Amino acid sequence: SLNRATASASPLLLVLGCVGTMSQLEGPSLTLEQAREAATEAVALFRLPENAEKLNAAKQQCAGNVGNFFVLVIPLATEILGQTITKYGFEASQNGAMKFTAEVQKHQGDEALKKYASELREKFMPVFAPPADEGAD
Repeated sequence: SLNRATASASPLLLVLGCVGTMSQLEGPSLTLEQAREAATEAVALFRLPENAEKLNAAKQQCAGNVGNFFVLVIPLATEILGQTITKYGFEASQNGAMKFTAEVQKHQGDEALKKYASELREKFMPVFAPPADEGAD
């Protein structure tokens, strides 16, 4: 099963329901440059007004219900992300999104990727209220 170190390295893997062996996470690998390029493309897709509107509407439909988030938002986010990840050899599915995210996480020491990874994570993780420390910086 997924070990604790891998799980803590990528919370998105847990959110997307990654349960099983590491062989399920095997797939294409990304160089640092490919990961930067793919993450940039993925974030740009999520920022397109039509995609942002669809995601916001789906999140509003959830009305704070995490179960609805998994039914409405994650499939939509996966569909949007699929437009980019297939170009890098990943399948346009939740499993493909997990594998893609795991590859990007391998380069988490890169500052540019860290910013994009955070933005991508927001698309797949339910956030219904701001954190208590928001604005503290």
